Amino acid sequence: MGKKRITIIICFTTLLVLLSLFLAGSISAGRVEVNFIQPDTTRLDPPTTLVTHTFPFEKGNVTISVPVNNSVYWGAKFTNKSVKTYGDVPLKVWTSKSFHAMIFDPAQDELYNDLLTQFRDIRTSQNLSDDEYAELLAAYAQSLTYKAIDDNPAKYPVETVYDKEGDCDDKSLLLAGLLSREGYKVALLLFENDKHVVVGIGSDDNLYLDSGYAYVDIMDYSFVGIPVNKLRGAKKMYLDPIAVPIGSGTKLYHSGDETHFISDMAVFADNRSGTLALQMKEIPLDTAENISLYEQTRKEFYNYSAIYTYVIHNRFDRPGVYEYLKREMPV
Repeated sequence: MGKKRITIIICFTTLLVLLSLFLAGSISAGRVEVNFIQPDTTRLDPPTTLVTHTFPFEKGNVTISVPVNNSVYWGAKFTNKSVKTYGDVPLKVWTSKSFHAMIFDPAQDELYNDLLTQFRDIRTSQNLSDDEYAELLAAYAQSLTYKAIDDNPAKYPVETVYDKEGDCDDKSLLLAGLLSREGYKVALLLFENDKHVVVGIGSDDNLYLDSGYAYVDIMDYSFVGIPVNKLRGAKKMYLDPIAVPIGSGTKLYHSGDETHFISDMAVFADNRSGTLALQMKEIPLDTAENISLYEQTRKEFYNYSAIYTYVIHNRFDRPGVYEYLKREMPV
């Protein structure tokens, strides 16, 4: 009986050791380490820097002035932004961990509160719908200067606000942070092969490929659901997006049908004006009939060119562009 008890105790102890080693290996194999902002307390003179930014939205301009905590900004600037992974960690897992840490770092809460207080005041004063409010936040991030630097780690949103510039991941992190805090269903769309990141917003129309989200361009102004390069006639698309959900918002964008219409009409007007330009070159001005045909073709060309130009120049005014196209596009 004593030998059996000793044997059972040894086996149980061995099992515990093996189990602890297995668990340690499993945790290590799937572990992701990220860093957090350590405010630089030597940067307190002055304690804040007022950052003012003006950008177009719908029929006018919007100005945002936010005090940025200098100790947080400089702390973020010199934080080690590298991500350490242990074992075989999928891309979606470690990027999600990194994105969330940078977007929701508590040292930036005051900045987000200051920004959103002003944006909410604008929403109230202009009586914006939920869709227009999302477009306002998008226009702010899109209006910041796009500046790409090779092999440069993503910035914290506080850096992007202070610098008023960033590349695709910098501006996307900022916009995703704003939208998610306002309750929208948001993801970052990561295009691994193209080394590109944009924001995706939950929508009931005009979704991007099979991502489940509407594409919110970040490189320049564009309508929700329309990559700006598509408006410019580019054929190339970013493929195989990895959707990394941000936050737990559920609010959807409901104007995707309008932006879909805008996209279709803009592409049609651009293609039609190009076709008409070629036709004008082929019409000989040798008879009164041909001259009349040429004038008709030229008039149509200028009409479609004007329509396309209007869309391109008003990418921050979805309601206005939609009404313009419904009124001006030939039936």
